[in-house]
Amino acid sequence: MLLIVNGNVVTRDSAQPFIENGAILVDGKTIKEVGDTNALRSKYPEAECIDAKGKLVMPGLINTHMHYYSTFARGISLGGKPATTFGEVLAGLWWRLDKKLTLEDVYYSCVGPMIDEVRSGVTSVIDHHASPFAVEGSLFKIAEASKLFGIRSNLCYEVSDRDGEQIAEAGIKENADFAKYCKDQDDDMVKSLFGLHAQMTVGEKTLKHCLDAAAGAGIGFHSCNIKTLEDDPVCPLVLGSSCCVGGTPKKEPASCCSIASCCSIMCDKVNNGPLCIKRIGYVANRIAFLAGYIH
Repeated sequence: MLLIVNGNVVTRDSAQPFIENGAILVDGKTIKEVGDTNALRSKYPEAECIDAKGKLVMPGLINTHMHYYSTFARGISLGGKPATTFGEVLAGLWWRLDKKLTLEDVYYSCVGPMIDEVRSGVTSVIDHHASPFAVEGSLFKIAEASKLFGIRSNLCYEVSDRDGEQIAEAGIKENADFAKYCKDQDDDMVKSLFGLHAQMTVGEKTLKHCLDAAAGAGIGFHSCNIKTLEDDPVCPLVLGSSCCVGGTPKKEPASCCSIASCCSIMCDKVNNGPLCIKRIGYVANRIAFLAGYIH
């Protein structure tokens, strides 16, 4: 057993939210006990100790939407006219970068940011990946890196029609293959979601293929939901979040134009049972519609 001692412990327990000079007892993957340092040292004299030296000890932070590959753009000089719209940012930077990635690049794109995550107290991440000319095996490369650093990871490939039907189908297959791998591994440190890019690059046919594949894999969706003024100057109510509880959808206030939000749609069964969706946008509405929950 491992005992972290002499820490200022944030417990998230309303009865005792903070323990000054606190300690945490860890047994394998389980936090067994939290309390006063002197008390736990006396109770577990054989435990290996790590001295926190008065530093803050708290539950790990969760990064709910990450693009590891995008960290390759740190400090990059693109030249030319600065982008003024989201579409220009995509075409001028991200879609130029992701097309250059190899599987080796995918792995090493994770190393720098994962070191940053460990240093910053981030212990869990959802990564939304894209490498259109190195799709097959890309999620497995990210999982390989996450195991090296001990980052709890939920990974998905962002399916998109922007590079053609063949690459879109490859993205669907990568999501399904990785989901099967995670199910077989049964490792709570590496799990899968089904990724979708923003709504302006995903057609109805591809969405239907994604629904079928996700239902077969038994996983939910993760998507970047953005609808900007360049996509639709009217910015209709369909931008609003949809909250579907017990199969009965209801509308929430519409989102603001030009603001992106990222979401995960978690459900046990996509085509059988209530689909619970909260604080998500247009793509999620389309998924729910195709699954028969919004009419």
